[in-house]
Amino acid sequence: MHNKPIDLKKISFLLFLGVFLVCGNIFAQDTAKEAFAKGTECCKTGKYDEAIINLSRAIELNVNYMDAYSNRGVAYYYGKGNADQAISDFSKAIELNPKHAMAYNNRGTAYAYKGNLDQAISDFSKAIELNSNYAEAYNNRSVAYLTKKEYAKSEIDARKAKTLRGLLKQPSSGTTKKVQP
Repeated sequence: MHNKPIDLKKISFLLFLGVFLVCGNIFAQDTAKEAFAKGTECCKTGKYDEAIINLSRAIELNVNYMDAYSNRGVAYYYGKGNADQAISDFSKAIELNPKHAMAYNNRGTAYAYKGNLDQAISDFSKAIELNSNYAEAYNNRSVAYLTKKEYAKSEIDARKAKTLRGLLKQPSSGTTKKVQP
């Protein structure tokens, strides 16, 4: 049997490559989080172009970054008026986390803007199903029903939204005393 000498340069290179790949992935995750944080802050301060750049960078570094898709959708919709791109991003966020009530609500808002009220109502309803205390989703669904001239449904949702926001007291189940002024 013929034994070949061990090539230390090749072994060193392979070890370096393995460490680089592992550490590089960790570095990318940190960078994705940083890009996400910067993008989110830009979105909050109305710097939507910068927000989109940073959130897109976070997505490049982590293609499964659900919150980055959701926040980029907000930037596209509210900052750029691009409902189609916003719907695409909200849909990806929902694909990554089907229990993300806010993504359903936001996508519903974009659908309503485009005039697709039935899809909007479906998304608002799903958001409410996932979070029964989601006042904004009730309010948005109320507006969609109002636009469709479904006044009774609109009123029910408007009352629920006001109740959840503490603007309207829920009727009590017992008797109430009337207090004279």
